[in-house]
Amino acid sequence: MRRTLVRLLVVATVSLAVGCGDGGGGGTTVVGPGAADPTPQASRVAVTDGLDLGAVEVAGDPPPRAPVLDAATWPQAAGWLRRETDARPVVVNFFASFCEPCKRELPLLLDTADAEPDVAFLGVHTYEQRALGERMVREYGITIPTLHDPDADVLAEVGGRVLPYTVAFDTDGRLVGRVIGELTGSSLDELLAEVRP
Repeated sequence: MRRTLVRLLVVATVSLAVGCGDGGGGGTTVVGPGAADPTPQASRVAVTDGLDLGAVEVAGDPPPRAPVLDAATWPQAAGWLRRETDARPVVVNFFASFCEPCKRELPLLLDTADAEPDVAFLGVHTYEQRALGERMVREYGITIPTLHDPDADVLAEVGGRVLPYTVAFDTDGRLVGRVIGELTGSSLDELLAEVRP
């Protein structure tokens, strides 16, 4: 009985912390410089929080470009981001297999990555076991580089708490925009507009 109760509490806590549900993209918020942020102050994530990849200490070699689902620490992910932002802006999408909005937005994200060679895309599988992320990569045909972030360390470093969550870095390595919630064509376009010259 006690073990069952503990499991229920863990599941409930993760569900509340992650914020995923079966609802549509109604919770989507695009936040960028000059953009109105309709999110309540308590859950607002400021874009002007000073995250600049130039100030981040990187560790070891950055993960490879291929979708290998390597485990990532923030310094490794920052190394990948710094390498890519030397040449082009980067969009980073955080997802998990239990997150229905994450699954719904993947086709849009992958189609956009194919159509936008001037922008690098990175997937980050988070909050769960690597095997579940590997299954998602196979099932959804994820072709963008994908990292595994089981403890949500990378997610936390870029100001995320809930899924789905997508951020964009400009070619100076600065975090310039984010979408909190399920991506739509218009919210992804707005995010890309934040990183284009």
